[in-house]
Parts: sequence; C-alpha cells; structure tokens
Amino acid sequence: MFNIGICDDEKLTCEDLEEKVQKFGDKIQMKMNMRIWHSGEELCDALEEGLELDLLFLDIELITTNGVIIGDFIRNSLENVETEIIYISSKSSYAMSLFKIQPLEFLMKPLDEKKVWRAALRWVHIMEMKNKNFAYSIKGEYYKVPFKDIIYFYSDNKKVVIVLKNKKIHFNGKLKDVAKKVT
Repeated sequence: MFNIGICDDEKLTCEDLEEKVQKFGDKIQMKMNMRIWHSGEELCDALEEGLELDLLFLDIELITTNGVIIGDFIRNSLENVETEIIYISSKSSYAMSLFKIQPLEFLMKPLDEKKVWRAALRWVHIMEMKNKNFAYSIKGEYYKVPFKDIIYFYSDNKKVVIVLKNKKIHFNGKLKDVAKKVT
C-alpha cells in the first residue's frame, strides 16, 4: 500500500486531484492510502509526527505559507529524500525556484487528467526501480545491489565502478553493457 498526500488550500482542487489519482490507482490496480491537507502547517505537523508519504501533490501558493518552504522543510529539516513531490500551481513562475527541492514534476492548474496520470506513471516507474537490483559478477561470483543504493556508475581502466553512499564496488565490464541493463 502506498501513502499519497495532497496539500492544497482549495477544496475543489483536492477533490478533483484525489479523484484523478484514485482513478489512476484503480486502472493499474494499485492500493493507495490517500490523505488530504488544506494547510501546510497541518501537513508539516503530520510529517514531524512520523507520517511517511510515498508521493505528495503540493500546491505552491497556500494561504499562510508556500509549497517551496514546505518542500525545503521536507528535504532539509526532515532530511527526507524518499518522498516524491509533485508541485501544482496556477503560475509557472515558480518552476525555477523548485530545483533545489528536486521535485518529480510540476503541474499547472487546472489539472489535466492525462498530465496527472503521466506524472503518476513516472512515479510508479521510479518506485519500481527503487525495488530492483543491479546484478554483477566478480571472479565468477554473482552479487546484486539495490538500484536505490546506487549513486552512479563510471568506467576506470577496463573496470566499472559502482558508487554507493559508503563505498565503491569495482568489477570487470564495460559501461555500455551497464547502460543496457539499467535502461
């Protein structure tokens, strides 16, 4: 079951988005737990209390705060990089200020169902990748490492190097073969 949140001060937008996301979940047979907040403070309180969200649709212009501040709170204060954020707004001028938050997507209001579904499908693909492993061999022994733990790959003198958070793994191979496996 995936936890999905919607934070927007406009009740109709929340209802519309909830319906679109639920329809998407039904279509791909995904079990979801949906939560809605109409204020950024309520959302932040829930997250501080330990609520974990897999996906958050977050409005930028809320009544007492804004989604950029909330995104910064999620990424920096809570140190949460796991929750994927899809920003929603009626103004495109915010798009450039969102880079440091690293959102999954930016959707313009009014929300188009196809665009919501496309963003949700992209999120599903990312979730699937987080649960997959990269397989490699060293001297005939096979190993695997979760894709979610891999930061990047590079080539070093006929070896491929897998860079993880705490270590590097070297194995004989070609970067082009790795590229075929991961795409």
